[in-house]
Amino acid sequence: MTKVSYGQLERLLKVEFPDDTGFRKLGGKTYMIAIIRPCRTTGDARSARVEYRRDDAPYATDMANISSLVGQVKREQVWGIIDRGDETAPISFEI
Repeated sequence: MTKVSYGQLERLLKVEFPDDTGFRKLGGKTYMIAIIRPCRTTGDARSARVEYRRDDAPYATDMANISSLVGQVKREQVWGIIDRGDETAPISFEI
């Protein structure tokens, strides 16, 4: 099941693990890690108006977990999310 959630991308980190038995399955691999500050929202901005006022604490996740990018617009003290994502414009990242 896919969960729709929104957040602000704060930083991208490239993590390279050396060929070392101490890293087990991670050894010799490179990962792109995203630091994301999630937005407290309810709903899916592709089909309804979604707004938020507060953010939560940032967390780190593999870039493979990000399926699309969206925009945001501020109106008074509320941020609105613009999500026009669909399968016709897939996102891709190159390391």
